[in-house]
Amino acid sequence: MQIPKLTDISAAWAAALLTDAAINAWCETTFGKRPTILDGMDPRNRPGKGDCPLIVIDPEADDTGLFSEEFSYSLELRVGVYSEQGGRGQSGDDDRLITYAAKTQAEHLAALALNCLAGTDWFPQRVQGELIDDFYPLVIKYLSITTATEVVSDGDRTW
Repeated sequence: MQIPKLTDISAAWAAALLTDAAINAWCETTFGKRPTILDGMDPRNRPGKGDCPLIVIDPEADDTGLFSEEFSYSLELRVGVYSEQGGRGQSGDDDRLITYAAKTQAEHLAALALNCLAGTDWFPQRVQGELIDDFYPLVIKYLSITTATEVVSDGDRTW
């Protein structure tokens, strides 16, 4: 039996995100370019604002074994958007409302990414998210994702 690896899942996700028509079209319309996709990240060479919009897939942990009934995997997805759009009165005539487009854009790109991953063999089964704006105008949506597969036994214990 071959037990799937975290890096197999992240590579499959990266391939799906890279070619997703909805993600590419929205990013081209909104930012004038397609997103940068990172399968893992080198902490010595972190991406910058020029790499945004950005989607990072970071394999985190797995729970597998030869006698497991289910293989479970945890990956982190980080969606980064750099945008200074927004300000007073951007949502209409009322200048009392101040908006920040980067937050909405990060949320939207994260939703597109999740929709894309839902169509893969390793679809998200549990997602926890956090929107970070501490580095504004860079806004990051962190998603902690769990995916799993049931082990199918046909005498050879394959999945």
